[in-house]
Amino acid sequence: MHEKKVVVILGPTASGKSALAVTLAKSFGGELISADSRQVYKGMQILTGILQPPAGIVQHLVNFVEPTETYSVKTFKHDAEAIIAEIHEHKALPILVGGTALYIDAVLDNWQMPSVSPDPVLRLELQEIYAREGLGALVRRLSKKDPAALTVVDVVNPRRIMRALEVAYSLGNWSAVAREKSTPKYNVLRIGITIDRVELRRKIAARVSEMFAAGVVEETKSLLLRYPSASTVMTSIGCDALIAHIHGIMTREECEEKIVTKSYQYARRQMTWWKKDKRIQWTSSEESAIALVRKFLS
Repeated sequence: MHEKKVVVILGPTASGKSALAVTLAKSFGGELISADSRQVYKGMQILTGILQPPAGIVQHLVNFVEPTETYSVKTFKHDAEAIIAEIHEHKALPILVGGTALYIDAVLDNWQMPSVSPDPVLRLELQEIYAREGLGALVRRLSKKDPAALTVVDVVNPRRIMRALEVAYSLGNWSAVAREKSTPKYNVLRIGITIDRVELRRKIAARVSEMFAAGVVEETKSLLLRYPSASTVMTSIGCDALIAHIHGIMTREECEEKIVTKSYQYARRQMTWWKKDKRIQWTSSEESAIALVRKFLS
């Protein structure tokens, strides 16, 4: 096996990435690396859908960051590269599994991340705009300053939008600077899961129902006791609906439907981003994915 080979399993939320990744790990001696900007945080196993891998399957970069800490794409790139190196050292296959396109591309395309110090004056101004006018006002401001950034920034996360604006005001173009590439470090096979939109929404609805059965409301209550609702960890998809349900503003049925809708919208954005990448080999079957990996490793 080439020591620098990496397999990536990507696709929209609830498309079956984790199940396929486990199958490939079993078949080819792989270890899983989660590329999900929310699964890194502790205490959100149900809400973020963290895989509980079967015995013998190793999974990295989940449930290890305190929700009070800031975890950036730059930090993820550093951590993922260190883990990939360790996996290569013991002759296993790194399998990156995600979710967060920004994280995946930063590692595989070896982005040179911008170094821009926080601007406390600008940040205070942006926080005031957010408090007064909401997230939409920040998104509109970023769309005027650096519209391309909206394709790579988590647009439902106010902190990410504020950070993108800080960089845009400092450097002029967040997306161009953040995506500067140097020589890639790995020989990569990108496998994308393709799924019919109707089936995708059905699977998302089934997952949301399973989340409630598993205790996502209780998990959210526990988070609210420890962290303010405005914290980064509470901006995950579905948190606002769950908080409204906990406070009696939404019924469970309304809450579930809201989470399904937001998750589906996010999945559509994920696919819009990935469809532009001609390096991805799309598949809808486990058999074809196994064949792709076997050929890649031969």
